[in-house]
Amino acid sequence: MHDYYRENGVREICHKVKEEKDTFEKHHAVMIIANDLLSRNLVHKGDFLIPAPQHKGRAEYTRDIAEIIAMRTGAYICDILRCEPHRPLYEQKVLDMKPELKMRICGGVPAAGRLFFVDNVIDTGLTFREADRLLGNRLIPLIYAENREKDAQIVKDAL
Repeated sequence: MHDYYRENGVREICHKVKEEKDTFEKHHAVMIIANDLLSRNLVHKGDFLIPAPQHKGRAEYTRDIAEIIAMRTGAYICDILRCEPHRPLYEQKVLDMKPELKMRICGGVPAAGRLFFVDNVIDTGLTFREADRLLGNRLIPLIYAENREKDAQIVKDAL
């Protein structure tokens, strides 16, 4: 997993997948993340990929990343997490607001099998923790980068 603040270019890739207006550049960033996650050889045929919902309420670029991984591994996409639209969590953190996230499940949860939570970055950790809680503490993080300055323990605890 990459260090969001200390590794050259990582933060830029994480921002391009969610903010880039140029579709070619955005797709290129999605491919970089998907290929990096694939190179870890964690996901196998029959696993489930649960893309993180973005602040608009549903998975967008995380679903794009999950689709590439699913196509190459035989894993299933299980796009079952939604949240009420909200100010981005990073923005809430910068503004010293109490982070708020109201997430729900909107579909069937696989009874068996490995559940991978697909996201570009764990910064505050709130999205992962809430998703994991809703899914019975079964999630395995499949994350491109993390904020190692304060939240690295989130991922270590989940593994």
